[in-house]
Amino acid sequence: MNKKIIIYFFLFSLTSFSQDRKEKIEHLIEQFNRTVGIQNDSAYYYITKAYAFGQKSANDSLIASTTYKLGHYYFTVHQEANAIRFLNLSIKHSLKSSYFEYHCKSNNYLGIIASQNGDFNKALSFYLKALKISENQNSLSQIHCAILNNLGNLYIQQKDTIKAINYYKKNIGLSKHHSLQNELMNGYISLAIVESSRNKPFSIENYKKALDISKKTNDLVTQFTLHINLSDLYLGPDKPEELKQCFYHLTEAQKLQKIINDSSLLFYIYFNLGGYHFNNKNFEEAIKNYNKALQLVDKGYGAEQKMNLYKSISKAYFKFKNFEKAYIYKELHQKLSDSLFTIEKNKTFNEIQTKFDVDKKNLKITVLQKEKAIEVEKSKNKFKIMILLVIVLITIIYLLYHKNKTQKILQEKERQKLQQEKEIKRILGQLEGEEKERNRIAKEIHDGLGGKLASIKMELNLINKQLSNSKLNLIIETVTETFSELRAISHNLSSHHIANHTLVELLYNIRNEYQNNSILDIEVAIYPEELVNTFPFIIKNNLYRIIQELLNNIVKHSGSKEATINLTVSDEEIILLVEDYGIGFENQKTQGIGLQNINERISLLNGTINIDTVLRRGTTISVFIPYK
Repeated sequence: MNKKIIIYFFLFSLTSFSQDRKEKIEHLIEQFNRTVGIQNDSAYYYITKAYAFGQKSANDSLIASTTYKLGHYYFTVHQEANAIRFLNLSIKHSLKSSYFEYHCKSNNYLGIIASQNGDFNKALSFYLKALKISENQNSLSQIHCAILNNLGNLYIQQKDTIKAINYYKKNIGLSKHHSLQNELMNGYISLAIVESSRNKPFSIENYKKALDISKKTNDLVTQFTLHINLSDLYLGPDKPEELKQCFYHLTEAQKLQKIINDSSLLFYIYFNLGGYHFNNKNFEEAIKNYNKALQLVDKGYGAEQKMNLYKSISKAYFKFKNFEKAYIYKELHQKLSDSLFTIEKNKTFNEIQTKFDVDKKNLKITVLQKEKAIEVEKSKNKFKIMILLVIVLITIIYLLYHKNKTQKILQEKERQKLQQEKEIKRILGQLEGEEKERNRIAKEIHDGLGGKLASIKMELNLINKQLSNSKLNLIIETVTETFSELRAISHNLSSHHIANHTLVELLYNIRNEYQNNSILDIEVAIYPEELVNTFPFIIKNNLYRIIQELLNNIVKHSGSKEATINLTVSDEEIILLVEDYGIGFENQKTQGIGLQNINERISLLNGTINIDTVLRRGTTISVFIPYK
């Protein structure tokens, strides 16, 4: 009794320890999410600590989440190589644990990195992988919508507006269906930006839809940006109604700026107010606001924005009849425009000049070295000839030795290859013989015993028409059930039955047979089913036979009433896990005929097998088969 209490306490402690570690990791990830991009030193501390806990847990789903977050951190601090490495690790562990969320998120992030590097094909491949994983899974609908928007942005880079709009609209439809406000808002904004130059009313409509959502979610920064964008769209000469709308949105933006309390946002307000007054022909007020924007432009704004501001101020002074200042700002605009062009031109020229100087220097060094080498050669000519002869002799000896050694290695490899081919032929012959024998037995069962049982059933039915005996009815039912069981056995033995069905169908059929006969309760998990159904016959046949043999061993030896079949395909291999919850076994080296047959089939497919078993705690058999 005391021993039982100790065991239960130990198991409870292990469970509590595991749960405690998981909670610590989740808390650290929450701290990381709060600090990344703001306090990156703290973020790094939290995520590396979470990663260390995840590694200790040996839990693939926890490792998948921590490696994904590490990839996110390294992307944030512009360490792209590290970001890619950890995102790929996250994919690997999420595949092992069937944790599709981080598999999907990591592929999406890799797509963003490839897109930023201008690699369209790579980015498209990653996005489509992520999209396929997230399809038809409600738990991944948010990331699915984000991927659709990213695909739209990718096609905008390619100047393929039609495809971009199509993806934005898909995002909007799905976001509405799942009530995802942020994703829906991003979709409306993306559509508005794309259509702003060619369909202004449509763009305004979408900006307003996004504005409604930002108000519901109390997203003040997005509200400010949308009001500024709308004011920009309403700017236009000789359209009083639109100018009223422009002024309304600028007023709303001013209110939001005061609440947000970010002085850098004033630049956009003053710039657009300048445009509003310019179009209202109030050029003096336009100049005042443009000058206010000019005082802020050096605080973090780019040269292009400064250039546009100079141009606007010049136009305003020209309309105000102050031609001198109009000319000054026109000159400033032109100089900045020329300097941007010159910077780019000089950058290219400097790269060419630097390369030329380096090549010139290297050439000079090479010439001097050659001259010096010639002098040395002249003074030591005889010595060099002797050294050369010695080197040639040593080289000949080495080459002869190496040739002899290589021939021996090649002969050994050839011998091993022939032996391997011989072994494969033996296995193939043996398996072919087994298949023929299975087919023969299946045919005899189906045509022989099956035919006889069918005849017996017909005779009994004829006799019972006259007798109407209930006991005879039971016998007829038993004969019918026996006939069905024989038919199922015949199918399981026949390779023709395997050829005529997909592997997915075969596995679900074998599960149903065991469960219908109350022999074994089997859970089957296959991913992805459409890829599994494309296996060539040699893989399908041998995998099915391996699973048959493993289930047969579970029924015969384990004492378990439950089993799990998990079949997964990655880019490089097929992974089969068959698990029971029975008595296990101690001596893994002991192999019956069943395991020998399994090993031979795995060997034929160049695969490997791993048996993990503990007495009274069940058995897990892992089979790994290379596959591309």
